Amino acid sequence: MKKTFNTLNDCFIRYFFRNMRAVATDKGGEKVLLDFINAVMISADMKTFKAVEILNPFNLKKHYKDKETIVDVKCITKNGTVVIIEVQLSGNSRFPERILYYWSLNYSKLLKKGEQYDALTPVISINLLNFNLNKKNSNVHSCYMIYDTKNKNLL
Repeated sequence: MKKTFNTLNDCFIRYFFRNMRAVATDKGGEKVLLDFINAVMISADMKTFKAVEILNPFNLKKHYKDKETIVDVKCITKNGTVVIIEVQLSGNSRFPERILYYWSLNYSKLLKKGEQYDALTPVISINLLNFNLNKKNSNVHSCYMIYDTKNKNLL
C-alpha cells in the first residue's frame, strides 16, 4: 500500500528550508528559500530580495510567565527585513490572532535598549494554510497589511 506524505507537514517544511543548507553546496537551502519568498512577494506585487540568512526559529521566553513560540522558518534579508514562515494544516477562528502575535513578537524584538525607532525594519509573515482563513474570501493568496482604513495609507 502506497503511503502519501503531506508536504505541508512541519517536519518536511523545516527540513526543506533549514536543513537543505547544511547538505547542499553554495547555501542551497537559502537559495530555495529566497526563491520561495520572492515568488510570494511577486504574487503580492511587492519588492523582492537579493539574499536571505536562515535564523533560529525559537522565540524563547525571558520570564517564567511569557509565552514561548516557534515558527517553522525564520530568516533575515540583506536589508534587515525579517521573514517568518508558518505552516498550518488545520486552524480555528483564533488563528488570525496567532498570526498577529507571532508577527508582533518578532517585530518587538528588533530593537535593543538605546536604539532608535528608525532602526526598525519590516517583518513579513508568510503563512501556508491548508484551510481558508476567511470563509468569505476564496483567493489562494491574500496579503494583509497595517494601514489607515480611511485613506489606505500604510502605517
